[in-house]
Amino acid sequence: GLPISFLISLINETIFLISSCPLRIASSITSSGTSSAPASIITIFESVPATVKSRSETALCSLVGLITSSPSTILTYTPSPVNFHKYSISHKRSTLPSLYDSRDLGIIFPARDQGQTGTCWAFTACEAIRTLYHKNNLECKQLAPIVYVNCAKELGFTGVSLSSGGNEEIVAAMNARLLTPVYQENVPEITNWDNECPSYEYKDIHGYVMGTHLLPEDDRIAIKEAIMKYGSVFSSMMYEEKYLDSKNFYEYIGEEPQNHAVNIIGWDDSKKAWIVKNSWGTSYGEDGIFWVSYNDSYISKRVVAFDQIVDKQDIDEVYGYSNTGATRYYGFIKNFPSTIMIAYDIEEGESIEYISTFILHPNTKLNVLVRAND
Repeated sequence: GLPISFLISLINETIFLISSCPLRIASSITSSGTSSAPASIITIFESVPATVKSRSETALCSLVGLITSSPSTILTYTPSPVNFHKYSISHKRSTLPSLYDSRDLGIIFPARDQGQTGTCWAFTACEAIRTLYHKNNLECKQLAPIVYVNCAKELGFTGVSLSSGGNEEIVAAMNARLLTPVYQENVPEITNWDNECPSYEYKDIHGYVMGTHLLPEDDRIAIKEAIMKYGSVFSSMMYEEKYLDSKNFYEYIGEEPQNHAVNIIGWDDSKKAWIVKNSWGTSYGEDGIFWVSYNDSYISKRVVAFDQIVDKQDIDEVYGYSNTGATRYYGFIKNFPSTIMIAYDIEEGESIEYISTFILHPNTKLNVLVRAND
């Protein structure tokens, strides 16, 4: 193969995280030997972090299991042990509507029912990606949460199962490795949700979803802008029935950890609440919809938007050091240019179409140098 290394220089106002750098490869190149499409950097998040050997040396990543078992209940969303949403951004939009509901756009579908399984995170991811497709004027049929649940083990998430739960970071890692999303109709019926990763085809999928935006915590403007842009976002909450009133209004104030994933599809400032879609069927709430207070302890904490649809014909191979992704922080001196090198062996004749990494803070300057080694 052809050895390729990446020298990545970064200047940032604060310490950031360096993770494994998945490389998307396409087999076609132009007659001049350059990529037929401009390379671009896509910010993604991968759930378990890079062990970087040292500055300016090859980045090495450890394969780490993420999820531990939890009780067999429908409330088994498992938050990441590290919160990467603790940052802030400035906003250009001066005004936002006081009421916004993605149902009015015809892109919100009847609530699906996860049943007595710990798969809320997978159902929530499928619905967020489905609205993303529709916002991009792409037809999108029902997506398959079973692939996220049962095939996560293929990447090394050995603790993920029907009952143990998962989170949006596992979804991002699987999307980045081209395992998902998959249409439900292209997944065969299986008898054991906990163990069997179904064989499936990418038939008719419009494109891979390569981008994952970790929105700053408690940033109502950022969340609203993401809903308007993508149709819905992935969020999590601490759910207990006693906090839901007779008008389907929910508010939890406390420190119990998140245990459930939901889609935020809009907001109503007059109610001071988010419009939220559940995955417990249409008999729950108002046809599967309820309202969660702006003051809820968790609903605005760890919000994620999926983005960056890439045509499946553009990518033939993904190179990366770790299937599960980043595992810890690796900081540099503030405002001091630093460099790392990541090396891959690729096949001769392949061209680089996309380079991806995870940057913890906004306003980071990233320079990528691609070099062919002898």
